[in-house]
Amino acid sequence: MKKIHNLAIEELDSIKKRQQITTEKLVSVLTDVLVVFNEDVPDSKPLEELQTIFKQMGGVEQLLTECEEINAYQGNNYFPLLWRFYKSHRSAFFRLFKFLKIESTSSDDKLVKAVEVLLSNSHRRGEWIGTEVDLSFVSQPWQKLVLVQSKDVTKVMRRHFEICIFSYVASELKSGDICVFNSEAYADYREQLLSWNDCQPLVEAYCQQLGFPTQAEDFVENLKNSLTQTASEIYLGYPNNTSIVISEEGEPILKRPLANRESASLKNLEAVISERMPERNLIDILRDVDYWTNFTRHFDQYVQVKQCYVTATSPNNLYSDV
Repeated sequence: MKKIHNLAIEELDSIKKRQQITTEKLVSVLTDVLVVFNEDVPDSKPLEELQTIFKQMGGVEQLLTECEEINAYQGNNYFPLLWRFYKSHRSAFFRLFKFLKIESTSSDDKLVKAVEVLLSNSHRRGEWIGTEVDLSFVSQPWQKLVLVQSKDVTKVMRRHFEICIFSYVASELKSGDICVFNSEAYADYREQLLSWNDCQPLVEAYCQQLGFPTQAEDFVENLKNSLTQTASEIYLGYPNNTSIVISEEGEPILKRPLANRESASLKNLEAVISERMPERNLIDILRDVDYWTNFTRHFDQYVQVKQCYVTATSPNNLYSDV
């Protein structure tokens, strides 16, 4: 799926270069269409004349493709271009997903339900999908492309819907928000977590190391006080904070930070360092050092948790991976 997105991005760059010619062609077609409807001839047949105009310019489908290219360029959005690179792989995607069981790793199962709608409509070849589907989880550019308002009805455009859902599945599998049942690479991360019976004896020492109260009521009260104090400090410092503004709707807006100008000497230094020092992976360095020194034997629980986050390693596999 990533390759399909990369091809669409490259195509968008190519479109930008040839946009002027395409724009002139589409303007020419629009001019001819307006001329047809502007003629005051009782016996004229506008539909036949329009079909002739469209045929001379490559056909309706070709013109629609070129319009999508222009729209993609204007919004700097390559999503409308994905179909041409996806359609040859469409059957392979559906064959694969009919064998996979996609599950959500949280209470939010909107994407899983959207996949079910997608698979139930795999036989369709029309422009629209009649089934209702909740797409509130997709971004605004995707919603604008997939959901089309027709009178009082919102329609789902099949082609863009398919690509949208497959793209979100690929993204959510990487983040762990969804998983594949009985998969090794995309398993449910929750199954790799320690059980509560294993965690419970460690809770008190863990909280003491972090300075947290060990009792539930005290923990909640401490958290409330911390949040209240932080909110108060931010509120009092707002007049002198030039990096954030409050909109008329009451929403905080973070300003884009000013770019720091790099000196020529710094660039030269970076070039020399890059030339003389081979690139190393930080995680590989840590694992090599631990292999030689076994320093992780001194880690307490909270340090081990941080190491799991940094190395994307489950607690059960922490030491087997090192």
